Amino acid sequence: MLDSTKRRPVKVNYDVAVRTDATCGFGMVIRNSAGVVMASGLMRGPSFLSPKEAKITAMFFVISKAVELNFTTAVFESDCLPLVTSLKTRSMARSDLGTRILNCLLASRQFIASHITHIYKEWNVVAHSLAQLAFSIDLEEDIWTEKVPPSIIQFVIAHTIAFPQYISTSSPKKKKKKLFCLFYFIFILTGDVLAHVNFNRP
Repeated sequence: MLDSTKRRPVKVNYDVAVRTDATCGFGMVIRNSAGVVMASGLMRGPSFLSPKEAKITAMFFVISKAVELNFTTAVFESDCLPLVTSLKTRSMARSDLGTRILNCLLASRQFIASHITHIYKEWNVVAHSLAQLAFSIDLEEDIWTEKVPPSIIQFVIAHTIAFPQYISTSSPKKKKKKLFCLFYFIFILTGDVLAHVNFNRP
């Protein structure tokens, strides 16, 4: 029998990080309606993908993982507006990109219900941090259930405290964007300062 928590709607954020050597990393975080992390994951993606190809490939990765984790209703959030528009309108060019978009649409049919929406890049810091972390792990892919890696916890806390309303079904409002950015950078800066303080010094 399916766990009741897996039948409830979840938000799935994902992002891509690209390095100068043309390698890319994918990151995702899945939260429930209370903002609690249900799962997180990362993957080193193929090399030499265009930005659009990387975003679409990452989208297929997170859809597949959400299905594997037995979630049945999901809202996928991306900061790539062209991809969101293509998936919403089901517009697919006769190209490899169109094939990749079609694969995402077909994979999403495994959910009872699913939706994709656009968010600001600043609101995708947790997923982006996971994507960057993909470059420093030994495995090509790693998935965590009900948690994130220790180095990502600070980003989850900053995001949750700065904008608790974000966990609702609506997207963040513009007037909240600057407030979050200010709080976020203060939080991270404070953490960096404290990390270099020697509390044992007399």
